[in-house]
Amino acid sequence: MPKSFQDEFDTASGVGGKHLAPKRALDYIVSFLTLTFLSAALAGGGILGLQLWDTGVILSGLVAQDDRVPQLEVAIVDGTNTGKAQAMGDRLLEEGWNIVSATSLSDFDPALEPAASTLIFLSSEAYRADAAGLLGTFPGAAITVSDQFLAPVTVLIGTDYLG
Repeated sequence: MPKSFQDEFDTASGVGGKHLAPKRALDYIVSFLTLTFLSAALAGGGILGLQLWDTGVILSGLVAQDDRVPQLEVAIVDGTNTGKAQAMGDRLLEEGWNIVSATSLSDFDPALEPAASTLIFLSSEAYRADAAGLLGTFPGAAITVSDQFLAPVTVLIGTDYLG
């Protein structure tokens, strides 16, 4: 077969090499897998970088978060029927507690007698350690587990509370 002008040009210019050789099926598979791996590594690195940046923002204090106060739901019930619940709920909100309701005992049943002592009711024993932080505001209050109220923690303000 006679040499063509293109063959002579390639030989003279040094053009040629493996990239011009005919490709086999295995070559295409290896190229595909290489590009897939590189794409996955690039995407994974980007996601990891964003996660680390997001964690850095949160941990650097740019997002306000009060670690002193547990964020469990606390309901306030005024057992004295004197309207202390809303004021106490506002006070605890300022301290960082998650107050979900502030009601009066008379809202449940107007015929109920005022509560004599302040009690902290837990819906589960698991909340005891977190609810103990309320003893700073309600010193001497008894903490007991009861299913009487729906909130995880309910504070019943009694007539013994002077605050």
